[in-house]
Amino acid sequence: MNSYKIKKTSGVTVLFTLLLALSGFRLLFICIMLATEELPRMTLIMAVVYIIIFGISLFMVIKARRCSLTLNEDGLVYIPPLGAPKVFSYSDLQKVSMGGRSYIIYTRDSKKLVTFDDFRTENASQIIAFLKAKGVPAEL
Repeated sequence: MNSYKIKKTSGVTVLFTLLLALSGFRLLFICIMLATEELPRMTLIMAVVYIIIFGISLFMVIKARRCSLTLNEDGLVYIPPLGAPKVFSYSDLQKVSMGGRSYIIYTRDSKKLVTFDDFRTENASQIIAFLKAKGVPAEL
């Protein structure tokens, strides 16, 4: 039984993990300082900036860890960054668009389901061949 998994991998994930940790530590220290003394206005403004950085970094790390597409004989299972997994059949796919070494899978309502490439996906050419065998049209 053929089964393929497309998982987003990026070197930027390390950067977002680092930003998440640093902003979390800064927020912790600001909270500790806030409990013991009155803080200057600039420190409170920076606390808001750290909260925004923390939120964005947290979302990006969750997205990198969770977001994936699994293809098997029965259909596809897409796990979005937030929310419940979505199950698709191969008839729900409109096309696979190929540009160079990058691929985009579109659903019937012309929405991008997932983008992947040869550099970060270890078996991209096999995935494309598998989709073609399942009757998904390919477009250059």
